[in-house]
Amino acid sequence: MQPQRRNRYDAVNTILSVTDYRTQSSPSRRVFLGAAALAITGFLLTISTFMHPPAALFFIFAQVMGIVGAGAGSYYQTAILAIGGAV
Repeated sequence: MQPQRRNRYDAVNTILSVTDYRTQSSPSRRVFLGAAALAITGFLLTISTFMHPPAALFFIFAQVMGIVGAGAGSYYQTAILAIGGAV
């Protein structure tokens, strides 16, 4: 009995199965989620100005909020374009 060959794209297939392109959410739901994520990110950044954590911790927090904000903005933008293209 021969050992089963592993497909070298197993990791990619696993990642893509998490974001299954066949079951997309509606553009209005994506707009809501994108706007909510941007609002939460903005709120957390605003609240962070009243706290005084160590510099390294604040740097990491600011970097993570920047990444999350950029991702949420991109998600929001594609949803807006989907709605605009449907009109």
